Amino acid sequence: MRVLKLAADTMESDVHGALLALLSTNERFGYVDVEARVRPIEPEIPSISIPAPDLHGYDALIGGASLTRESRHVTHRSYSYTDGSFAQKQRRLGCT
Repeated sequence: MRVLKLAADTMESDVHGALLALLSTNERFGYVDVEARVRPIEPEIPSISIPAPDLHGYDALIGGASLTRESRHVTHRSYSYTDGSFAQKQRRLGCT
C-alpha cells in the first residue's frame, strides 16, 4: 500500500521504473528501496554564479545625453474615445 501511495504522491512512471529495476536484480526489496530510487534523500541544489552587472555603458548613455526643450515635452493622449471627442482633445492640446 505504501508503494501505491508513493506512486500517487510522486510520478507513477518513476515508481514503475524503480520497481522494474528492482525486480530485475532478483533480490529481495522493500518500500525503502523503492522510495530511495524515486525520492532521493538529499535534493541536488545547483550552484550558480551570477556576475555583477556592468553599468558603465548605461552610465555613458545617461551621462552624455543633453535634453533640449523639445525633447522634454511629453504629450499624453488617450485612444479610448469613441464619440469623436478624441479629435477635440487633440485640438485642445495643440497636437493637430
